[in-house]
Amino acid sequence: MKGGITVTELTPRDHALLFALLAREVVGRAGEERDAQKRDAQKPDAQKPDAQKRGAQVLHRAVWRYGQERGRRMAQRAMAAGQPLDWVTYMAYGEWRAPEGWQRSETLATAPDLVRQVTLCPWHQAWLDHDLLPYGRHYCLTIDAAIVAGFNPYLRLVVDGTLAEGAEACTFIFQEANLTPKQQARLDALRASLGDSAVRPWDYHLAHLAQTMGEVLVDELGDVGRQALEAGIHAAAESPELREWATQWLRDAPRVHVGEP
Repeated sequence: MKGGITVTELTPRDHALLFALLAREVVGRAGEERDAQKRDAQKPDAQKPDAQKRGAQVLHRAVWRYGQERGRRMAQRAMAAGQPLDWVTYMAYGEWRAPEGWQRSETLATAPDLVRQVTLCPWHQAWLDHDLLPYGRHYCLTIDAAIVAGFNPYLRLVVDGTLAEGAEACTFIFQEANLTPKQQARLDALRASLGDSAVRPWDYHLAHLAQTMGEVLVDELGDVGRQALEAGIHAAAESPELREWATQWLRDAPRVHVGEP
């Protein structure tokens, strides 16, 4: 991987764990940035900020930027191949695959809106297994709409409840997708022609996540954001699942190319 780290057997659960560990540090430290500003301004009577709200705002901005970068990368590949930036192309050019059995979904409607429900998700399961759902949930609040916006801002995706927020399923409404039999056939053919060529390896996804979140955290929180990033990566280095990846990341501090190679 160009500018990244190669680690074997990384999965979407590792991606989920990394995000939640970073988010936990952001939520825990976000108030420190405002407290420092208050001290600098010598305003001892200023109201103490709501650290959780501030943390949620920063995480939203970080995930939004990360998702838009992913969507733009998908669009660049599609346009290079002469494909229109519509829903069929969006679904064909997805950048990740889950191992078989790790995700379960069903289609409830195909036209005029495509409605899909996910009842088993590797991100949700990882957060449950590690008792990190209160932090991981911030990812689900933003990521899908951000990827769509980066791919084509004229497409509209509605996320009507998520597992992470306590719903029985994640419900995705792809507005005006009109996935007719003809469009489904086009999707099947496009997926067959692409194979796994649009899929990025999980070491790339983890490095991209850490890089973009780190940049936003520093932009938003300054030194506190830098400390949150480092603490989150160190926490990852202490986990069996991410020890190898995080140790190499701390040593090499790689930069990854977030656009289409």
